[in-house]
Parts: sequence; C-alpha cells; structure tokens
Amino acid sequence: MPEVNWLNGGIVRWGAYVPRFRLSTELISKEWGGSGTTHKSVANIDEDATTLGIEAARRAVVGYDREIDCVFFGSESKNYAAKASAITVAESVGAGPFVSTIDLESACRGAVEGMFRACDGVGSGSVKHALVVASDVAHSAIGDPLEKTASAAAVAFVVGNSDEAVFSVSKPVSYATDTIDFHRRDGSAYPLHGGRFTGEPAYFHHTLTAASTFLDRTGFKAPDFRFAVFHQPNAKFPAEAGKRLGFESKQLEGSMFANSIGNPYAANVPLGMVLSMQQCSVGDMILVTSYGSGAGSDCFALKCVRPVQANSFSFGVCSPVTTYSQYLRMSRRIAPEGF
Repeated sequence: MPEVNWLNGGIVRWGAYVPRFRLSTELISKEWGGSGTTHKSVANIDEDATTLGIEAARRAVVGYDREIDCVFFGSESKNYAAKASAITVAESVGAGPFVSTIDLESACRGAVEGMFRACDGVGSGSVKHALVVASDVAHSAIGDPLEKTASAAAVAFVVGNSDEAVFSVSKPVSYATDTIDFHRRDGSAYPLHGGRFTGEPAYFHHTLTAASTFLDRTGFKAPDFRFAVFHQPNAKFPAEAGKRLGFESKQLEGSMFANSIGNPYAANVPLGMVLSMQQCSVGDMILVTSYGSGAGSDCFALKCVRPVQANSFSFGVCSPVTTYSQYLRMSRRIAPEGF
C-alpha cells in the first residue's frame, strides 16, 4: 500500500482571476519573428499583481466567516521592492490588523511554498486560517522570446484544518539546485532567458527528479491519480514531463491552459490546481509538481476528501487585444510621462 504523510492543514476554498484581455501571439511574431503560445492574457493598464491578487482573494473568501490570521503573497512582479503586498491583500478582504503577512518569491513557486507553510501553521495551531495568494503580471522585454508567453493571472487558497478541508495536502518532496536559467538581476526591469539551460538542465531535471522521487517514496503510480499538474511555461514542457513519468494525456488535459492564456508565473501551477480540483470527486487525487527558475521543484499530492462546492472558475468572456501597439500601451511599455 502507498505510504504518504498528509499534512494537518488542507485547502478549504479557492478563487481565481484572469484578466479578460487576450493577445494573439501572432501579433508579436509579426513584429519580432519566432513562435510561442497561441494566446496570452494581458492585464489592463490599471491592473497589477496586487490588484489581481485582491480579486482572486475576494473570490476565495466571499461568504466565508472564519478568521484569517495569516496571509502569504507569492509573486515575482510585486509592486514594491520594499513593501509587502500581502498587507494590502489582507486589508482588502477584512483580515487584520492582527494578522501575520509576508511576501514570498522563489520565481514561479513562491505561493506553493507558502501553501506548505500555511498548512504547517494550521497543523501546529499557531495559525487559525491562512490565505495564500499567487499573482503575477509577468515581465518581459520587448522582442524577447518571453514576450510570447509572459501573461497575467492570480489564484488564492484558504487553508484550514483537516476538519473543514476539501483537499488534503501531502508532505512534498522538494528538490533545488543552483541552476541559472530564467533570471532577473536586482535593478533590471526584465528577466533574461537562459537559452539551453532552461530545458533539460533546469525544468526537466528538477521537475522529473522531484516527481519521480515523490512517487518512489510514497509508492504511488501514475494511474493512482485522476489528474497531474505540472508547471507549464508552454504547452510542450508539461506534456513531455507527464509522458516521461507515465501519465496519459487525459490526466493532464484538465489542467492545461498555456495555449489559452500563456504563463502567469507564480499563478501557473496554482491555476492548474484549481482547474483540476473543481473536476474532482471525493477520493480523487492530483499529483502536483511546481517549478521555479533558479532552480527548484516541489512535488506533492492533493486528495479530495469532501464534495467540491459550486465555486468553479472559468475563463469567461474574453476581449481581444487587436494591435501590438494597444498591447504596449496596456502593459505600460509606452505610456504618458509619470503614469
């Protein structure tokens, strides 16, 4: 029988927000060549990582009357270098002022790490209920290959004790090495793409090592899971990772969104989790493997232990961004002085 250590805290509720604007990456390719995902979400000119995170957090807590005394905010595009966005999110949902708040950044895996810390806090009794927010308006230089994928989205989870959790969270296997792939130096406006380091040495090595080790340690096999969620910087990488680990395409399809909205960085794996979770029935399990450049991965399991309520998320009605110049204005690459 598989042996897994389930944490004492779990996911009680969730919410997600993706800006309604969509840019066809053909418009970028016409200017700079190359290829990317099919479409990507674009934040409006008055949206940023904090406002997206607030919207997702409000959707997660609406109608929820329990005290939230801890807020984690995971992002690599936070508004301030030295001001916590978690405090703004906490106040926006009525948490505090007696609330613990902290921002986390580990490239795209900051919020996933925050979820583990939240579960630990709830399990130990030091935290009653925690709010974990993943939000990014992803940065990319004009003409850079990342411009074709960098997008915007936010996801929020309420973490509570096992008596109310809808999904149990297992202890993860975390694997990290000092591998430079995608990175942004202090003071630089945009990240750099590590070229040949981004594939096998970075994404695949860390993702596959964390996932295969988790499966070996727990005794689980690919067929034990209804869904598998992998970080998706594009549509090809997660499909290849799942194939190498023995997962069928139908186990990944429920969480795939890269060709629809691109790569929302910190919100990437959390969004895949939400898309899979809302399709689950009691007893279903999801294998989740995060990835953050720099580089590291966390692999863990989610198990549906209570019926999923009707708080489902969909991408809804989308509005096209019709020209490349409109996209540049919306993303403030070209903007009035002082905006």
